[in-house]
Amino acid sequence: MRCPILEIGWMQTKIGDKGQSSDCLKEECAWWHRTHGKCVIHNIAMNLENLTAANTLLCGKLAHEEQFRK
Repeated sequence: MRCPILEIGWMQTKIGDKGQSSDCLKEECAWWHRTHGKCVIHNIAMNLENLTAANTLLCGKLAHEEQFRK
């Protein structure tokens, strides 16, 4: 698995050292969740996706301005 944090840092430097590895550091990384055994970044992304889907549903149910006009 490629680490998103290392990948973003590599792209931001624009040096692009071809020898640099952006592979997951697992237990050595501060973003690694020991209990679940996976990267917290992926959990954050999934939670944001779920919140976006819920927000989209809510926005569809809200009253529109035209409904209050006479």
